[in-house]
Amino acid sequence: MSRTQILGIAKRMGTQTIRSTWTIPYLIIFPLFFIGVYWFAFSTSNIGNNQTFDLGILNQDTGFGDEMKTFLNNETIQHEMEWFPHSPEIIEKGIGIEVIYILKDLQYTNDSESEKIFNIHNFNTSNELELALEKRDLDIALVFPQNYTNASLSIANSYWFTEYGFFLHDLIQANFSDFPDFPTSVNGTIQITGDNNYLNYKISNSILSIFLNQYHDMSNIFGTTGGKLILSLNEDFQINIPKYSFFEMMVPGLIMFAIIIEPSLFSMFLCNEFKADSRTFDRIRISPLSPRSYVFGSLLIQIPILLIQTFLLFLASFLLGFQPHGNIVLGFLIACLMFPFSASLTYITAAFFSDENVAGTVTGFGAPILGFMTGAFVDTPKIVLFRNSFPIASGMARDFLLWDLIPLTHGVNAIRQVLLYDFTLEMIIYDLIAMLILSGVYLTIFILIYIKMRFK
Repeated sequence: MSRTQILGIAKRMGTQTIRSTWTIPYLIIFPLFFIGVYWFAFSTSNIGNNQTFDLGILNQDTGFGDEMKTFLNNETIQHEMEWFPHSPEIIEKGIGIEVIYILKDLQYTNDSESEKIFNIHNFNTSNELELALEKRDLDIALVFPQNYTNASLSIANSYWFTEYGFFLHDLIQANFSDFPDFPTSVNGTIQITGDNNYLNYKISNSILSIFLNQYHDMSNIFGTTGGKLILSLNEDFQINIPKYSFFEMMVPGLIMFAIIIEPSLFSMFLCNEFKADSRTFDRIRISPLSPRSYVFGSLLIQIPILLIQTFLLFLASFLLGFQPHGNIVLGFLIACLMFPFSASLTYITAAFFSDENVAGTVTGFGAPILGFMTGAFVDTPKIVLFRNSFPIASGMARDFLLWDLIPLTHGVNAIRQVLLYDFTLEMIIYDLIAMLILSGVYLTIFILIYIKMRFK
């Protein structure tokens, strides 16, 4: 395998692509037509900021330790430590109650027909919660672990030590010698659960994730420069959720879906080289060109094709009224990182079909099936493989579903949360990593199959 061979293959395929009478029109017209059809069908129905979501709560938090409860129940201490959460219910049941109170009163900041973001439903057992989710009586559920209060105190303690060089309880004990030490090195994972392919879950999960990340941001909780300590646990949280049409809610999924349709173009091109009446591949086989050089050359020329189509898909969406709330550059990057999986579909199709018309038909039907399976634009059944095992943000996790084995699922989740709800890279990093790993696995396997089938 040599660089000259790879570049030679890429140059030849690029030249043939440009000279083709139908390739360039396809590259330009397809994104506009594809997005335009969905805009025409779904641009009138508004959803998003005028919804109230049903949120199930299972609070397993055991609260403060006995020593801390005894200290906080002292009326003199309550008067002197007004900044510390000390309502009887919080002392008895823990900080999780504080979070529930805030969620209950959480409102949209923009004009909305809905007064509240969430209707809270409390549950006593996980079985009751799961049953309500299965019936879709709930849109989403939140489970607090048993050690949530101690984990919260441990995080606060660690944050204070990192910022100022001493533990938070040391500061408090300077004024209240009987104040117990905060726990250290205690971890607790909040579980967000629900049907990951249910549209209401996707929207409410994005809102809930934003809130929880803000709530657990210690710089928000501690309003201090190291001098006076001010806790702001009771602060009114406000989240700006923009108003989207159903079309705009679908745009991120449509973009990713269109990218995996791109193989229909290039798989037809590869198949054309293996036609019975084509001498191209005969010349390739008797040349010193290695199979890997041929594959890498064909991979190289697909990159500009993907970039052009992705740019046009974004452009078509903007022209038709899509106004993303998040980072467009990050969204574009996520879309481009779908390339390995898109290319893998090219090679697995070209491995088994030599007729370009058949290959185009197979890809044309196969891509929509993948789109439906991954919930790119429709709800799909929830098939759980592993409970509460996939991390989605700091201190949170969700179920790992059957569809999570497909890279497109993670790509759609990531780009939707970035473009619609302004998620940062840190908040979608797990989906991004999963997408890249799975894409790499599929691309490697499918290329090996392609080489075995075509270069044997």
